[in-house]
Amino acid sequence: MRRLINADKGLVLLATAPHQGLKTLTTVMFNTADRFTRDFSGVEDVQKPYEVIENITTTKYDSAKGETPMKVLPDVFFKEPKVLLIRDMVDLESWKLCCEEVNNDRLIITTVRSADAVSAIINVLSQGVDATLFANAITSVITQRLVRRLCEDCKEEVEVTNPQIIQAFKLDPKHPKWFVKHIHEPVAEGERDYYVPCTDCRDIGYKGRVAVFDVLEINDEIRQIIAADVDLASKEAALRKKAAESGQEGYWVDGKRLVREGVTDYDEMRRVMAENQTRRPTPQKRPAS
Repeated sequence: MRRLINADKGLVLLATAPHQGLKTLTTVMFNTADRFTRDFSGVEDVQKPYEVIENITTTKYDSAKGETPMKVLPDVFFKEPKVLLIRDMVDLESWKLCCEEVNNDRLIITTVRSADAVSAIINVLSQGVDATLFANAITSVITQRLVRRLCEDCKEEVEVTNPQIIQAFKLDPKHPKWFVKHIHEPVAEGERDYYVPCTDCRDIGYKGRVAVFDVLEINDEIRQIIAADVDLASKEAALRKKAAESGQEGYWVDGKRLVREGVTDYDEMRRVMAENQTRRPTPQKRPAS
């Protein structure tokens, strides 16, 4: 992710589902970027103020007056920034101009609301952005979801017996163990229950949240699928298949690491992945050019 955000040129999408930390993701990513040897600029809506990031000059437009990023983008590009952050791209003209400006050796990073990396691409195309222009510009999609952290005070280590799970999560075959949420087992009828609930997490089993990431790097094969003249539903299916074939497993890549390290557990990752399926939008047909 640090390498992608410090690339010389390209179009990078940062995406999360609603209420999944898009503002924080953007701030953290740019705080790790090299903002001291390259000229950074930002564009944002005055109606949606964001946290100030050091060494990024921000130009604002006012959506309350019917303005879009296109109101200020020509003047911003005239100043020749090497990196541009555009929050919440909302209009077709801005997408077109930014895709074209990538050819002038610019790195352009923008934010969208999507459940995963493939959905982010489909959402952009559904706005009517020229598929070939977009395919030539985009270089990566970085998507975030939040999962609950296991409570450090009451999480329990258990043995894993499923050989497929052991292999998939790369657990030690000699000692296949991982941590899970503590579950209080009720005592037999007539016996006294001496169980003391966890005061740190209020016996929920989880405390706090941590991010898992779905990072999709755009290669030539994926670029050809994006540019193909087919309906968006077929394009989405082809993108998911190609990403899987290239070993990009979405959130599970990062999620498996967090499960192995005991940061979260398998049940929580399954919950998040099931929720992710329900958040995927139904692609609409691309408007005729």
